[in-house]
Amino acid sequence: MDFTDRQKKLNMEALEEFLSRLHKPCYETELMRIAYGMENIPSDALELYQLHFLLFHTLYSMQKKYASKGLYLHIHFMRTFLLPYPESGYCRHYDPEGYFCRSETTGSYCDFHSKPEEEKALDDVSARYFYLDSDNYHAVTGEQAESFISGAWELMNSWDKVEEARSILGLPQGFDAKMLRNKFKKLAKIHHPDTGSELTLDKEDEFIKINNAYCFLKNLQSLA
Repeated sequence: MDFTDRQKKLNMEALEEFLSRLHKPCYETELMRIAYGMENIPSDALELYQLHFLLFHTLYSMQKKYASKGLYLHIHFMRTFLLPYPESGYCRHYDPEGYFCRSETTGSYCDFHSKPEEEKALDDVSARYFYLDSDNYHAVTGEQAESFISGAWELMNSWDKVEEARSILGLPQGFDAKMLRNKFKKLAKIHHPDTGSELTLDKEDEFIKINNAYCFLKNLQSLA
């Protein structure tokens, strides 16, 4: 279905009402059922990608409207929700874990978060502009859509393992491939059995945990 035709069928009022009543983060599938009035999510990968794209296009378009009301709309296929911006005088840096820094400051950001071009901030901007460009609705083939959807489902089904691996490596929720590599290198220098003068079973076990977590997240990223 054409982007404009499908956009006309999306129920904005129902979507806004649902978001306003949210008390905890929700899955994308919940939003799809509300926005499109559907009971069952389609199994065709290309159609599912297009529904996903239009939904996220709409959500990112709504961010400015909510910001004018003092609300931040966090958008993620497993964790979408609204939360209030910090009051004036507190840092507005947002962490993907789901909270604002809120350190006292004279500006919008504290000294620690004053750099505007952090890697994660650039990732967020990149995602927003991808979904705001309606041409990307038709930018993927059926095969590419299949790969995209498979990666998303794999991540959803492995979420508990992802959180455990992320915790072991001390990564933020919005980590990317570069952050994953850098964190592993840093931990390997500390915990690799060959870095000490004495090999102990505890040190070897710790590195095995770190290595397994790294390999799991690296392999999972390759599916997305």
